[in-house]
Amino acid sequence: MLYPRLTNCPECANIPSLLKKIDCKLAELGNSLYNNISYMLNQPIAAGDIIQLIAYKRILMYKYVNPNYAQYYSISRIASKVMLLTIGCDIKSEYIPTVRETTTTTTTPCPTTTTTTTSLLTLKLLFNSIETLNSLVLDPYDVSNWNDLFDTVGGTPYSSVEIIYTEVSSVEIIYAEVILHGGANVKIPNHSIGVSGLMSIIDDSESIIEIYDAAFSIGNSLLTVVVLNGVTVGGDNLFNTEGIYPISRFEMNNLEIVGSNFINGFRGTLTTLNLPKLTTSSGFLVNSSSVTSISAPLLQTIGNSGLIYTGNVTSYYFPSLINLGSSVLYNSVFEGVNYRTLTLTIPSALMTNNAGGPDGDIVALTTYNTVTIITT
Repeated sequence: MLYPRLTNCPECANIPSLLKKIDCKLAELGNSLYNNISYMLNQPIAAGDIIQLIAYKRILMYKYVNPNYAQYYSISRIASKVMLLTIGCDIKSEYIPTVRETTTTTTTPCPTTTTTTTSLLTLKLLFNSIETLNSLVLDPYDVSNWNDLFDTVGGTPYSSVEIIYTEVSSVEIIYAEVILHGGANVKIPNHSIGVSGLMSIIDDSESIIEIYDAAFSIGNSLLTVVVLNGVTVGGDNLFNTEGIYPISRFEMNNLEIVGSNFINGFRGTLTTLNLPKLTTSSGFLVNSSSVTSISAPLLQTIGNSGLIYTGNVTSYYFPSLINLGSSVLYNSVFEGVNYRTLTLTIPSALMTNNAGGPDGDIVALTTYNTVTIITT
């Protein structure tokens, strides 16, 4: 049996390039099939090619994360077939460099000493499947599609994208991690990445500075890790679900202002919610069955009903708080927090701001709970 081989093929060892060629040809064949049905063209469709391309795509995706998978089928052998099957789809191979920021310092008059530091700060998004990834953007290998998904107006668009696939043990699941380089002053638009298959978002580069309403809202979620320390402003309903977020790590250490319904549905292993820079929460702050401690040392304003349904919390640390609701009367701030033993740290002014007595919401809290109040 003779197999065709291509000897001048720089992209033959580049699996992402081969996958793009396959996707291109499948799209072309799918479009022809659609036109056949829509316009009754009765043109022949290479169904056999479609079946082969899908099979090769599956093998390549598995070989991308496990080079030993299907060892009998070498990359060059598959590439030869793919190149023949995808004739007409001219997708040039792309080399995506690893982005490194390098700084060099020289000391004189001593012998020249050069110190090089390397930074790999990026935005990483982990998805539970390739299908979830493809549901967000048309072509995940094209960084412009990710820039369109986010709001880069007034900021710096991401310059390159990498995608890493990881096969999960013996089950037929492939996680897809998207790594974006080079962005700055980026915003997350409304409802933009609220997909159930998003498992983590880690912004080591702190490229994201603002999140609009309902950006992560979804019926049920696999989201376990959120690290968005560049964000200073958040809208309403940012993490709001009727289901659950199995959160184990949550960092928004520079968040200063957030709208209502900030967190609703955290059901993971996260026990302490730290918001070290938060100054204003306009409404409902958090509903979580796992969180037992909330710390916001700079928080000055909590909106009405701001801490309802925080019945599992045993420690509230708000040493800078000025406004507990819209007035000094009862504003339902702690509604639903009943029959608990807890600690509340607040400024002493809140114990006398209501005609010489405590704020109305503190009165309600102490009426239905055993509260140790620490004043600052």
